[in-house]
Amino acid sequence: MDWIAQINRQRWNALAEANVEYSQPYLDFTLEKAARYVYRYGILQQVAGKRVLCLASGGGQDSVAFGLLGAHVTVYDLSDVQLERDRQGAAHHGLQVTTIQGDMRDLSPFPSGGFDIVWQPYSINFVPSVDPVFHGVARVLKPGGIYYVAFANPFVQAIDDAGWDGQGYRLNGLYLDGEDISLRYPYWDVTRPDGSTIKLNSPHEFRHTLSTVLNTLARLGFIFLGSMGVDEARGIPWSQAPGRISPSQPRRGSIRFGSCVHKYPRFPEKWKEDFQISVDTLEKPYYNMSQSPESSGANECEVTILYLAFNL
Repeated sequence: MDWIAQINRQRWNALAEANVEYSQPYLDFTLEKAARYVYRYGILQQVAGKRVLCLASGGGQDSVAFGLLGAHVTVYDLSDVQLERDRQGAAHHGLQVTTIQGDMRDLSPFPSGGFDIVWQPYSINFVPSVDPVFHGVARVLKPGGIYYVAFANPFVQAIDDAGWDGQGYRLNGLYLDGEDISLRYPYWDVTRPDGSTIKLNSPHEFRHTLSTVLNTLARLGFIFLGSMGVDEARGIPWSQAPGRISPSQPRRGSIRFGSCVHKYPRFPEKWKEDFQISVDTLEKPYYNMSQSPESSGANECEVTILYLAFNL
């Protein structure tokens, strides 16, 4: 375990002990709630009996949802406290969940082709490179398996809400893959149950550019089934999301974006209408929103979600 993993393990343990929202098990989940959570975009269907790896996904949330739906769930997470929350959630619901402590960059404890689904919510930004993670996922997924991964939108990851100038946000720093964003924002504000707020040290968190994420996945043989961003937060059904790729017509090495494009008013109307845009065009040094953060919500486009199929 390198120094980044050691520090992030300590800091995630501290965040979980402070009951940050990602560490609160879904104790109130029912079968119906679990189905809405897992099947909400129509990509995953009937996970009962499937082997699911919840990767860097501790906290007793995703494991509970899949467990209630009858999946065979393994949680692999860096944080001991987060894994304890998974065990807490499993015990509450009477589920069998396997929990293993480890670094997402090292999936050697698992056999090749051992999982039908790898489910990775927002976590890959806590390692400096996506390469070892994606290679590991490609190995442990069976052919035709599904990989769900969420990551920070690299264009807005380092934007400070206070930097709104009436037209957009100036990106003052270099746009670098692997940049440690926690050096800019060294603390997390965590709200306690009594409403008070405490500051805790931020885990090391890194920017991963879209070209790095997408090109690495494409080289490894992943097929993009679709992406989600702002529409996911608004609860729009996957079948109605702009730019949706039909699972029956996947595109190898390409992706169609359904998030955030409408917030770039300088782009040609044609691109805004059909929500298609190339990665090279998106990587601009100025993030231009058509509305102020108060009226549009500066955080709407912070996370991009990808669904991928491996080696179909």
